[in-house]
Amino acid sequence: MTVTYDELLAAFRWRNGDDTGHSSVMLLNAAMGERLDDDIFHETSFPHDPGDFARCLRLIEQLPWVERGLPVVAARYPQWFALVERWVEIAESYRGEVATGNCPRTMALMQSIRAGVDRQGAAL
Repeated sequence: MTVTYDELLAAFRWRNGDDTGHSSVMLLNAAMGERLDDDIFHETSFPHDPGDFARCLRLIEQLPWVERGLPVVAARYPQWFALVERWVEIAESYRGEVATGNCPRTMALMQSIRAGVDRQGAAL
């Protein structure tokens, strides 16, 4: 993947901001075509809860080109695959309850999706 100067600059600004997490950084790196080094990123570097998911969602909203990283992480990591497969559904759930300050339905949805991936990482 080729990254333009403007994309690189925007990524640098976002990365040095305060709305980052391990899964959103992994998604950004995947979108930029960076190597997903297993010493830094591994199968546990996926959104675990609505807060993690929200950081990824806000990243994509701020830098729409980062969405091209979703199929990259989905192809490499089973947990990401399961979440990406239902990304729109999770996003709708999150947006529907974020104003309350609590997202129990989104958390339950994410847990049920992750429960569909066994310990070896294979989708059930």
